[in-house]
Amino acid sequence: MTELTRIFVYGTLKRRHGNHGVLGNSVFIGEAVTNSKEFYMFDGGFPFVSDYPWHGQENDDNCSGSIVGELYETNDQRILSNLDRLEGVPYLYVKREVDVTTLDGSVYQATIYVAPEGSNGRLTKSVPMKPKGRAKLLEWK
Repeated sequence: MTELTRIFVYGTLKRRHGNHGVLGNSVFIGEAVTNSKEFYMFDGGFPFVSDYPWHGQENDDNCSGSIVGELYETNDQRILSNLDRLEGVPYLYVKREVDVTTLDGSVYQATIYVAPEGSNGRLTKSVPMKPKGRAKLLEWK
């Protein structure tokens, strides 16, 4: 049997969004948030996340935060391949391993898709999102 892969999604792959069906029969573990507050989120009609500052954010401590999303797991290689294809790996997005915490306090390691460094030129119409609250949460609804 193939090893389980956990996937953390924050945009159109979430429930009630257009690309959720790509997750197929993946098991929903729960809502989760990244443990790291070193992420940046942008909205250009769909969200994307980077793990480095850009659009002039290098000197703005109020732009980075934790990402709010959903955690899934699957061992279906077809689903994982379809996710990579949807996300345009490795050109539009790259995969990173990240620790996330679910609402019940459980910590998991999961794969997150982030925009690779140097890709900011192709997404210039995206608007940087500001984290909310003292917890510095970034969430795309």
